[in-house]
Amino acid sequence: MPRSPKKPNPTKSIPHEVAALPPRIYEFDPNTPLIRELQEKLPGGMVAILANESARYTVFQAACMAMILPTGSRYGFHTGCYVTDSCNRATASMQPEEDWIMFMGDDHNFPPNLVLKLLTNMYKDDLDIIVPVCFKRDFPPTPVLYKYGVAEPGVDYSKYAYEENDNTFLCPINLNAFPEGGLIEVDGAGSAGMIVRRRVMEKLEPPWFRLGVGMWGEDLDFCRRAQKAGFKIHADLDMSLGHIINTTIWPEQTDEGQWGCQYDHGNKGGFFLTL
Repeated sequence: MPRSPKKPNPTKSIPHEVAALPPRIYEFDPNTPLIRELQEKLPGGMVAILANESARYTVFQAACMAMILPTGSRYGFHTGCYVTDSCNRATASMQPEEDWIMFMGDDHNFPPNLVLKLLTNMYKDDLDIIVPVCFKRDFPPTPVLYKYGVAEPGVDYSKYAYEENDNTFLCPINLNAFPEGGLIEVDGAGSAGMIVRRRVMEKLEPPWFRLGVGMWGEDLDFCRRAQKAGFKIHADLDMSLGHIINTTIWPEQTDEGQWGCQYDHGNKGGFFLTL
């Protein structure tokens, strides 16, 4: 019988080199004592499904079925023409006993322990807002995690979220600047997978998410307003959120700490693109 070819692992290479990877598999047992303990101890909340792009993604639906939530939590399903409107209606529907809300678009893929992992960090360190690391649907892939930078003369910032008063703009972080991963503070983030504490929504005046704010978008504008109200935004670089295009793209690291993007084609495997 012929031997199957051995698939290479991602290695250090020049930026944007492609290397083969096996399909992404999570070794995760929802019945472990730790998982059950977290389910019982973490506060309940709501996962708001924002079905504004396409509810036909079976990958997304399967991920929702596998997700493990704290006891007393629920899903909310919100459709409409605008993500902004869905976010606002979801926030307004929070029940008094729900201490957090998570926003999730229907074009994402995620591991079963996503919520428990983020909530564990949130309540351990008493955080206000926490997000996983996720890529935009662009090429080369760009993380939707941002920090302020100082604007330089002669540069066109018309496509950036720009603070004219401070002469600063939001630019995507370089993931390779954080080889150790872990929890970092950011100035802005996309709303997919974002968990927000009730206390943030109670302090901000509705509408919590707004249209017509230039290049800020509803998510970056929300982050800016939350920061000005005294809250902080953190990203867990150890927890990835997949973005579905004609495949799912995952933030990933090689054994040497090099960040890249895994293009996961399900049971057909995928390829790895270094950043």
